[in-house]
Amino acid sequence: MRLLALGENVCDLYLSRGMMYPGGQCANTAVYAAMRGVFSAYMGVFGSDRYAEVCRGGLEAFGVDLSHCRSVEGENGYCRIEHRGTDRVFAGSNRFGVNRTQPLELTVADWDYIRTFDVIYTDCNGQVDRYLPELAKTGIPVAYDFSAKIEDEDLVRVAPYVAMASLSCADISAEERERKMHLMTSHGTPMVLATVGEAGSYLLSGGQLLYAPAAPADLVVDTLGAGDAYFAALICEVIQGQLLQEAMEKAAAFAADILKVEGAYGHGIPMDAV
Repeated sequence: MRLLALGENVCDLYLSRGMMYPGGQCANTAVYAAMRGVFSAYMGVFGSDRYAEVCRGGLEAFGVDLSHCRSVEGENGYCRIEHRGTDRVFAGSNRFGVNRTQPLELTVADWDYIRTFDVIYTDCNGQVDRYLPELAKTGIPVAYDFSAKIEDEDLVRVAPYVAMASLSCADISAEERERKMHLMTSHGTPMVLATVGEAGSYLLSGGQLLYAPAAPADLVVDTLGAGDAYFAALICEVIQGQLLQEAMEKAAAFAADILKVEGAYGHGIPMDAV
């Protein structure tokens, strides 16, 4: 299996801990797939600063293929994060840096490379939504993470082009959650995941709604990345033919393991090293 993560990378600045970690949903997904033994690649834009070096170094440490990334002059994406215990509190960002100001422009060579993969992942922050119709035409399933940006107009806009979608629904009612899931399937998305934090997750596919509880975590160091880890593992399991209920359970267990790591997947360095 081959997974391509197409979109953003972000350096997470842990202000209260004086550390910075490689991150960004798209880059995280590439790493999590690699952790599960899948060949993974990341395609995105790096800046020219220390934050870019941290993000690139984290991906390289897990053997993620970066051969089709761009490096441009400018500030890499970063996010300031405070903590309340193990929970993260976002304290501002530069809005994805060069990934927003100088977004990825796909070339003929990039498209040839994209067609060698079994699944493509991107998300609402990846700056590549304009390519969704063309990505869908490749016939390769596209997995898309909306995070908590689940306005109906966005769900309907993306739904025809993606095979799997993930919605963060911890802050809405069960009725509203199911309505949004059915809205996406009615507009063309075959499989819709809704995560509800510690309360577990729901998966709507073929008209059937499945539920899996969150896996027990014997140690919680940091909650950052757990949702990305769940969706990454679910994608890998589903594409490799795992039964959906078992795929959800394996994904939940993997997410619980990521809770034991500071940062999305570790590999942090002191902020004063910038």
